[in-house]
Amino acid sequence: MFFAALGSLTFILHEQHSIWGGNLLSILSGEFAYSYGMLLSFLTMTVWVIAMRGKYLWLLAGLLEAATGFAHGYALLITGFSSFFILLGGNFKPGLKFLCLSHGLAFYLLAGWLWPLLAMHSMTIANDSSFMSSNWLDYVPKSFWPVLSCGLAGSLLFFKASIRKHLTSQYKNAFAFFFAATGLAVTLWLCASRIGLADIRFYPYALLLSSILCGWLLGEAFNLLTRSYKLIINIVTVILTAGLLCWIMAQVEKAPHWLLRNMAGYEDKSAQIPASLFPVLQGNLNSPRLLFEHDPLNNDIGSTRAIRSFTLISKSAPCFRGFIYGICFTGTCCIPITGGSFQGSLIALNPVSQRIYGYKSCSSTYAITP
Repeated sequence: MFFAALGSLTFILHEQHSIWGGNLLSILSGEFAYSYGMLLSFLTMTVWVIAMRGKYLWLLAGLLEAATGFAHGYALLITGFSSFFILLGGNFKPGLKFLCLSHGLAFYLLAGWLWPLLAMHSMTIANDSSFMSSNWLDYVPKSFWPVLSCGLAGSLLFFKASIRKHLTSQYKNAFAFFFAATGLAVTLWLCASRIGLADIRFYPYALLLSSILCGWLLGEAFNLLTRSYKLIINIVTVILTAGLLCWIMAQVEKAPHWLLRNMAGYEDKSAQIPASLFPVLQGNLNSPRLLFEHDPLNNDIGSTRAIRSFTLISKSAPCFRGFIYGICFTGTCCIPITGGSFQGSLIALNPVSQRIYGYKSCSSTYAITP
């Protein structure tokens, strides 16, 4: 599992993109929910694998799956669909009972969010755009090259009969499950736009699971080879680990600068960018979003994007948190909140908010106890 952990580290630190979610750059740019979803999704998948070994922890599985759903919808899709692979492990009836209990618990815990989502699906704006890139590095980032090479080497080692004979059924089931989950992620990535989903949201799962599989293959092959070549395998492991870490860290260029900028404090950041964005975003009473949100069919339920959150860092306070509300009768406004006292502002971005509140913006001092 050591090389599998290195594979996941490669995914976390790669810098090919900062918008798809899951890696460090995405977190530094404010994409928290997707990253939480990926973590909880993987933890839930480990419980699915444990179920293939005859340990049906349905209560833990249901709680983890519900937490995954609360974090991100795409994480819930991957987690939910991958669970049915445990039925192929040989214990069909106990596995089916386990899935009914765990999925049932997760559904009831999620029902307050999931049921309105399904009921109002026809009123939501489709997010089914297809992402196409002419840069092949977007699909196979440079950071992953050594990991993929390790996976290829591990696969070749398993052609050796003396290695395969030591494989247990538990290992085979676990590997088959994660291999199938990787295939599921790739399939959803290729077909998502045809079923009304954003295809690129599934590709990080293909990257993460494939990198874990590659590391797992090599690590397990080395583990089995230590029976006969312990000293050689230990030396090769040390060399490979040092080489992988050096390669991974050599690809990390943007994260330190992004981190320093985030920690510099919002007081030192130029206000020119938001000042230029507000006039563009403010819209008017006839803009498409306002027309949609004030349509009689949608007037009572509010925006489909009810709330979004972001984190900023202040020099004078440990953490500066704000919430962006997108409620239909107020439009979009930004309310900064922090621990302690600071000078903040409430900014109304569209005419509807301006008419309700009677101002475009105001400044005041907030004293909020965390």
